Amino acid sequence: MCIYFVLTGIVTGLCMLVFPSSGASSNSISKAIFNYTNWTVIWTILFIYSIELSTFSVFFAQFFTRRKYFYLLEYIIYYLYMNISALLAKFIAFIIWILTFIDFYPGAPVAVRYLMCLFPNTGLMFCLLVVQQYERKSG
Repeated sequence: MCIYFVLTGIVTGLCMLVFPSSGASSNSISKAIFNYTNWTVIWTILFIYSIELSTFSVFFAQFFTRRKYFYLLEYIIYYLYMNISALLAKFIAFIIWILTFIDFYPGAPVAVRYLMCLFPNTGLMFCLLVVQQYERKSG
């Protein structure tokens, strides 16, 4: 848990850090990624995302645990099974990660959007959309 505190704090600090402008043009200004949002809101969103991501990984890994169906030639079948299931788990996790990382759902019904929030990336995306709306209204 301690690593989540540290990494979330580092990312929050980088998001709130005001980067100086280059001054190359007359209309350049110094801005941070989140100018009007309190840092505790960003930290809380990122901390909940990290906890949700780790619990989702544990939940997803339960689909690929060793089954107790092997009695004969257990070591050979188990070795082949573990290699194939590990590859399958990585492939399915990659597909889920890509499908939930990109915003394919702007016109989806609200119930579908709330259901998709069970996936960590989609939940983070919808949270940051709300923060982005707040940033636009505050500026």
